[in-house]
Amino acid sequence: MDMAIRPNVSPHAQLYEDAVRTLETARSFLTRYRRAATDATLTVREDDIRRTAEREALIAAHSGNGTYAVDSESCTPRMRELAESISEPRIRWNTEYNNQTVAIRATRDPLQTDVNDRRVNEPRRIEAARDDRITEVQKTLEGSTAFRNNREKYRNTRDLFEALRALNGGKHPKRVSRFAYVFVLLLVGIGEWFINYQTFLDKFPPILAVCATVFVAIIVAVASHYHGLYFKQYHYLIRQNTNSGDRASQRRFLAFISFWLVAVLVFVFWARFTFLSEKLGIDIFSANHFGDKGTSLLLAEVGPTMFFNGMIWFIGVILSWSLHERVPGLREANTELRRLDREKDVLSHVVQGEIEAAKQKYETDMSASKNLVKEGERLAAELTKAETELLDVNDNYSKQHQKRLAVVLSQYAQAFAEAVVNLEKDGSVLVLEKPNKDTLTLSQFSAVRFELRNI
Repeated sequence: MDMAIRPNVSPHAQLYEDAVRTLETARSFLTRYRRAATDATLTVREDDIRRTAEREALIAAHSGNGTYAVDSESCTPRMRELAESISEPRIRWNTEYNNQTVAIRATRDPLQTDVNDRRVNEPRRIEAARDDRITEVQKTLEGSTAFRNNREKYRNTRDLFEALRALNGGKHPKRVSRFAYVFVLLLVGIGEWFINYQTFLDKFPPILAVCATVFVAIIVAVASHYHGLYFKQYHYLIRQNTNSGDRASQRRFLAFISFWLVAVLVFVFWARFTFLSEKLGIDIFSANHFGDKGTSLLLAEVGPTMFFNGMIWFIGVILSWSLHERVPGLREANTELRRLDREKDVLSHVVQGEIEAAKQKYETDMSASKNLVKEGERLAAELTKAETELLDVNDNYSKQHQKRLAVVLSQYAQAFAEAVVNLEKDGSVLVLEKPNKDTLTLSQFSAVRFELRNI
């Protein structure tokens, strides 16, 4: 059987392939051996035994010294030749049996060693390979510039967030959707549109009326946002923040946005007031009319418009105040933390896929290893069983052969002794001599129970 390792086949796989081939060969031989052991007969005829014994008796009788040499197992030379001749098939089968036994052991022992190693050590090797792969992937991720920058920003932002949260009494910021907040400011602008658009449309051409209305709506919405934010964070910005530069900057920006709010409200007042004065034919700059009932009428008409403008601004301020945090930057820091986490997840997505692949490979390799252990144990058990069955068949064949051979040799010895007696004319008795100088009489020789150990 060819046991050479084939190219591109791992030693482990070679062991299993060799085991399968050896087992198939052993089973095939076992079938033939059983049949041979069952059918084995010694087809030596008694006439052939007698004639051969008589020829050798003639040689012994004419030896001239009254002795004839036999071997250590009491066989004469022709008996030994006869035993070897009729034992030749048995010897061939025994040689092949030995070869099969050697092949089984040469295949089973390394296979069993591999199975034991795989059962004990392979899970550790597979697990170590998985951990090494995961570590390698994680190191690749952690070593990338984008990931390092992300984590550095995250640490800095987290420290800032924790410091701001401490100022907020340990409370986390309210979760307010940016879209929802923008929608609130949009509602403020829409309110301004409904209040002022007709006024500007009465005063200006449609395109200018639209532009003026949008501009006023934007200013009022932005002003309500910043005024609400400033009022909510006033305690921190003015009283706790010791940086005078920051306080001055906040005040300047508040004054700037307040100036624009007053400016657009004055503009709304002017547009409404002048439109009504022209409509009613009242010259407010005339000395005869300034301060009279006409002026009062104009103010009464303009007053509701300005009141509702102020109410819209005030509602926007209240909404801005309620939706912002007491500590500046707290919500922004929290939002940035979540953004950095999402960015990290995106960076980790590909790596996570490789980690999951490593885990999946671990599960696949573990399952394959367990299956190989089961298969190896099965093959080793089958090889042991085949070896045992071969041994049983061989022992049975040997016993049957020895029994039949002993009968033939006993027949030969009796025929040999009878032939010698018939040939000894002077009536002397031939003595059979062994290599150790022990001797056998013919009667003793006839009674020997031949059990040849070397055949």
